[in-house]
Amino acid sequence: MQNSSLRIASIVVLVFFTVSIGFAQTRSGKLGIGVAGTGYYLFQSDLKTNDPSGGGAVSLTYSIVENISLRSLLGVGYLAGTQKVAPPATTGKSIETNLYHWNLAISYDILPHSQFNPFVYVGGGLLWFDPRESNGAQLAGAGVPRFDTNYLAGIGFDYFFDEFWAITLSAEGVGGFNSWLDGTKTGTNDMYARVSLGLRFHVFDQNFVKRMIDAFEQRGK
Repeated sequence: MQNSSLRIASIVVLVFFTVSIGFAQTRSGKLGIGVAGTGYYLFQSDLKTNDPSGGGAVSLTYSIVENISLRSLLGVGYLAGTQKVAPPATTGKSIETNLYHWNLAISYDILPHSQFNPFVYVGGGLLWFDPRESNGAQLAGAGVPRFDTNYLAGIGFDYFFDEFWAITLSAEGVGGFNSWLDGTKTGTNDMYARVSLGLRFHVFDQNFVKRMIDAFEQRGK
């Protein structure tokens, strides 16, 4: 019994300190917690020009089964652009729409046990927004909806340095159900693109240690 316990403990220690040189990964049951930088770009709006903008987010991931994961992003950022103007004016007002968003998506992990894992995903979420001029003056009047639900679809990849640390790059299109993101209610509903680049650390459930030991033993065969 003592030898068996010592053997298991030795394997666990070896996994923690040497797994970073291996390429195979154990996925199911992993919970990832991280931070990300985000970028935004309105591609369907009533503005004259749409400008890239930035923000930040907290990310969570959970690998349900081998090829299926849940991915969540809680973030803040802004959309930017310039309003259209009527002649004889030539310069429009610069617009900045503050965003606070939460999204939950389900992804299909194409190479779930590889160091490099491409994935595709679809999901939805909630959005709070506040369109203003760049000097802080409010654009939208009373009664303008400030909350919206949205839907999204995107692609990305995870790159795992080891069993615990990974970076993720993703790009997605986000659509909603109103035309107020740019502060003007005309035309079709506004849509925007979002990219994110993040660093994530993974923890695991109670059964994960056993799976990790089994995976390590398989690598040694």
